[in-house]
Amino acid sequence: ERLQAGKRALPMLVLVAVGSLWPVLLPGIHSCASCLCACALFSRLASELVLAHMTGEEYPKALPSLVLWPLLFILGLLGLLDSGPLGTLLAWTSAVYCTIDAVGYAADVIEEVATHLGVSVLKVRPREE
Repeated sequence: ERLQAGKRALPMLVLVAVGSLWPVLLPGIHSCASCLCACALFSRLASELVLAHMTGEEYPKALPSLVLWPLLFILGLLGLLDSGPLGTLLAWTSAVYCTIDAVGYAADVIEEVATHLGVSVLKVRPREE
């Protein structure tokens, strides 16, 4: 039971830890891309929590996007993110990937919740005359 609780808390702990340490240890190094990663990952985790609560599904699911941000943080600590265009490319590619993952998952959550409630949200029904 403790292992399960730790598994559930890990994504939020990673989010809080990297989000808190980035501005302290890596001030000014791709802070916009880091902020975009943080926002996207928080949205993704919040959507997943809502879906897990409403449907009883397992939380957390596989979160490949959550691995990228701590990896970027480690690369930044090693001095590899501030080394020109490659660091910029890595930071912004990760930020865009996290954002696309969050938007895609949010669309899935909206569809799941709508199905659970029996309403049609993302589909337009033809008019009945």
